[in-house]
Amino acid sequence: MATGKDILSIANMHIGQQHIFGAFIPKNNSDWKGPWNTAEFTSWCIYQVSGKIFGCDDNSLPPDRARASTRYFMRDAQEMGEIISVQLAFGTPGALLLRIPSSGRSGVIAISDGEGGTVESNSSNRGVIRRASNDRRWDFGLKLPWIKYDKGHKLPYMPPDIIYRIKDPFMNDSIVGEIQTELLHRGFDPGPIDNFFGYMTEAAVRAFQLSLGLVVDGEVGDETAKALGIDLDLESS
Repeated sequence: MATGKDILSIANMHIGQQHIFGAFIPKNNSDWKGPWNTAEFTSWCIYQVSGKIFGCDDNSLPPDRARASTRYFMRDAQEMGEIISVQLAFGTPGALLLRIPSSGRSGVIAISDGEGGTVESNSSNRGVIRRASNDRRWDFGLKLPWIKYDKGHKLPYMPPDIIYRIKDPFMNDSIVGEIQTELLHRGFDPGPIDNFFGYMTEAAVRAFQLSLGLVVDGEVGDETAKALGIDLDLESS
């Protein structure tokens, strides 16, 4: 039986390779060395060690046609995965960590190293990297039923103090107005400058992130705020 450590091991072999947002990878091409994207990289690693498709638009398609996405990972997590806490995923080699954007677009999927770090296809600027798990937003951890995992242990989770993103109701804050103003100044239309983080603002954030080679998730945390020249070290209303 394939193990979580097998997934981690094959992921580690591709550190430093190129990331392109929207890239598609044939899951059965064992010689693939990039470019990658976030969901495709994780789905490819799973297929390479287990021969099973997961997180794709149609998991019954041939492996060279099935296309992976964060929203399909979320669907499969709910239908056939074992959802676990973020803390337990941090301490389980080969477990997955997922950040699902509220609008259902691309999020973040990473492979836990079991020691508080990840391996992931991160962004155009960084490629496939190792990165710390903490101080980042995660929605849940995930184990796959046909993968054997070490028992694992919980590690502390310290999420960011504030991230501006789609919520229900929409976030309403003067900082959102600053985000909207800076986006507009840079040529990305966020809609009305109204202090509400809505779908037009999210779309503008995503376009801005893509233009700079950042993680394209439509959320404004420290990295995107820094690129916009905005200080998030303020309380949200």
